[in-house]
Amino acid sequence: MNTDKDRLQSMLDTILHVAQGNYEAQIKLSGENDHLDSLAMGINLMVDDLKDSLDSIAKEKEYSNNILKSINEIFIILDCTGVIKSINHAARKILEYDENELIGKPIDILFLEKDFSHQQTLANNLPHHLSIEREEKVYASKSGKKINILFSSSPILAEDGEITGILCTATDVSKLKQSNAEYEALNLQYIKLNQKLLHEKEKAEFANKAKTEFLTNMSHEIRTPMNAILGFSELLKGNTLSQKYENYVDGILIGGRNLMSLINDILDLSKIEAGKMKLQTRVMNLEVLMTELYFMFRQRAKEKELDLSYFIEPETPKLILLDEVRLRQILFNLIGNAIKFTKTGGVIIHVNSEPQVDGKIKMIFRISDTGIGIPNVEQEVVFEPFMQMDGQSTRKYGGTGLGLTITNKLVHMMDAKIVIESKVDVGTVVVVEFNSVSQPDSKRKQRNLPEL
Repeated sequence: MNTDKDRLQSMLDTILHVAQGNYEAQIKLSGENDHLDSLAMGINLMVDDLKDSLDSIAKEKEYSNNILKSINEIFIILDCTGVIKSINHAARKILEYDENELIGKPIDILFLEKDFSHQQTLANNLPHHLSIEREEKVYASKSGKKINILFSSSPILAEDGEITGILCTATDVSKLKQSNAEYEALNLQYIKLNQKLLHEKEKAEFANKAKTEFLTNMSHEIRTPMNAILGFSELLKGNTLSQKYENYVDGILIGGRNLMSLINDILDLSKIEAGKMKLQTRVMNLEVLMTELYFMFRQRAKEKELDLSYFIEPETPKLILLDEVRLRQILFNLIGNAIKFTKTGGVIIHVNSEPQVDGKIKMIFRISDTGIGIPNVEQEVVFEPFMQMDGQSTRKYGGTGLGLTITNKLVHMMDAKIVIESKVDVGTVVVVEFNSVSQPDSKRKQRNLPEL
């Protein structure tokens, strides 16, 4: 017969496994029908809901990608300044450019006419919600070939009405310019196509709104059992028989909060993609943060017989000004990945700082592991949503493919950079550098000093 200690340990193990991405983990009920069984049922329901929400997001992503692939016309997304953000398959084929050759370039690069700023015109139209419909223009392909097109543009609106970019469509009419009849027929076809694209755009905007509402509702549904878990654990804390049991309860609390953070990751990805994520720079205690992260992952490393350690260089200031919540997310994802993909050896987190000329400092976090490594050709792919390395078994390693995507986006939001150095079967070193980090003044240090 399992003791309360065994049952609490089972709950802790399950929470830690789920926090690492194993959503098949379930707690076996004891049949006692007591508060611990209620707690176990809450954990199991929460894991099932979390898995369903991730499946829904993946299907929505696949649906959106299929829409983009099915469009045979040139389809270009610009930001609000007229700079290219993405192009579809037809654009790559007709214009003879790879997507990475155009991302970040002004739309003017595609037009044959160089003495007129199409980028400026589009940007000026945007605040007034002005659109361009079926104007005859000439694109120039990468090889210099002239491409006669019918060009249209319209603003892209978020669900709150905020303008987030510009949608540009173009139909290649080069071959049909010789025949006026065929040209007129194509023009009619283009009108229908434009209406279809508008309809698909409205459907996509509605789907995006529905996804946001779904995630909001699901977050409440998932957080309800999660809050019950944390609430019961708080009630148990301080009412156990010994310090050992207190440590188990602390483990459940740490793992539960860790899992709540994982649930929030799903919502954060939507916020980041919608431009709704706001940074909150405040005084934070670096040593407290690293200690918390160490205790979060200590049990998981111990289960795999891995060495887990961290080292903060003595000259590194204890108090810095950063968004502690987002920094914790970044390090949590990177440390979790390092442990997940390491069979033997260990994981080391090294923290140091470098002075800069403006009186600020550069903060450098280095996470090193002796894991399976990442091939050079796949080191960029791992940052794409729902993408994992070739040969990486989801069943074996778990995960959703969201962690590194969120990490990469957060790093860039915080004006930092992330670099991967890796060798297959040797290990991986991930370096995150934050430039121009400020330190609080001495009075603020004394007033807000967090205690370990």
